[in-house]
Amino acid sequence: MKTTISSLIALEIGHVQKLADECVADILTDLPNEQIQVGVNDTTGFIFELNNKRFTLLNTGSGSLAVRIC
Repeated sequence: MKTTISSLIALEIGHVQKLADECVADILTDLPNEQIQVGVNDTTGFIFELNNKRFTLLNTGSGSLAVRIC
């Protein structure tokens, strides 16, 4: 998880990082998050905060992505 956190913190706004399934589970378990509506089939979205930076996590059937939003 430390490597993932370091990588996410280094992202610029609008940049994307692919996440391994275990990292997604850690983020959703360890960090406060809020589920959001996503207009794509078989996709769930969450917003979470890490070191005062906000991210959107998109969890799809073929992988997961984190996008820094601010």
